[in-house]
Amino acid sequence: MGWSWHQHGNLFLMGQPDVAAAIAQNKADIAEEMGLPGLVIDEGFLSAWLEIHPTQLWDPDEEALRKALESGDVLVWDKPSSPLGAKLLAKAPGLAGARARRGVISGAAGYHEILAFLLDDGTRRLS
Repeated sequence: MGWSWHQHGNLFLMGQPDVAAAIAQNKADIAEEMGLPGLVIDEGFLSAWLEIHPTQLWDPDEEALRKALESGDVLVWDKPSSPLGAKLLAKAPGLAGARARRGVISGAAGYHEILAFLLDDGTRRLS
């Protein structure tokens, strides 16, 4: 369990459990145990992915993605460093904190950043 410590002047020190940090650490530990260090799955991704039968695109450009979205749900396989990947990642606010906490392990051997997130406009889903 992670802790956050608070001090008021020199009078007292108070420790409180940091539940969000503990959950993030548990997710990282599970990903490492699965043999996928760097895996970050956004809340609701798996249940949404299992509900739909999306068109899959590998490293698409924006025009190909736009055309695929006109016909329904889409699953995109792309690198976060690509131009389209960076634009999609900017629209997934839930992953910003997870990416910031990756720390020194991101330079470790076998580490691959794998981000799974869902974007939804109410009628279509982009995973």
